[in-house]
Amino acid sequence: MVEILSGQMLEIDNLFSYRGKIKSMELEEIGKKMEEKVNLAGAKRIGMPITVTYGVENDTMEILLPIDREISSTDEFCYKERIKIVNALVAKHKGNPMKLQNTCNELNQYIAENKLVPITAGYNVTKKTNPIDIEDTEIDVYVGINPNIWNYYLLSGIVYCILYILIIVKGQTNRNIRTQSWESKVKILS
Repeated sequence: MVEILSGQMLEIDNLFSYRGKIKSMELEEIGKKMEEKVNLAGAKRIGMPITVTYGVENDTMEILLPIDREISSTDEFCYKERIKIVNALVAKHKGNPMKLQNTCNELNQYIAENKLVPITAGYNVTKKTNPIDIEDTEIDVYVGINPNIWNYYLLSGIVYCILYILIIVKGQTNRNIRTQSWESKVKILS
């Protein structure tokens, strides 16, 4: 069972970012390239990289590298002054990072069961890593949640209204088609 906390906040200043289609085998290479650019700019990495997955099916990810000061963006990498996610859920993953997807699945189930509306992608923040013992890893997954608890019910109501309207319109359209078909048959018989 994963520990899930609500009402949390993630706020980090000075980030160097790469966003694009990234395959898992490219993560380390891109991270090294980012760190090289940071060092060439006279800055230093001050924390573990943060990863954000925007689309599993199209491999769109972002790597955020916390740094000690502002640096210039490049064609490939972008400087971000701050990320701030308020009213976040945090799922605390402990153990093998290859099982992080199980933690994300539990978080998604929690969101669905509690009828919450996510407003951000998941931000994977590595808190602890041990290259000797991979099971000694801790990753917090942050997802921003819409603070308006009525949004779920409002969205559900809007969907039901749209479905109702479509049913009525479809019924009217079918009646019109039947009427037109009947009238055309009468003209042909006349």
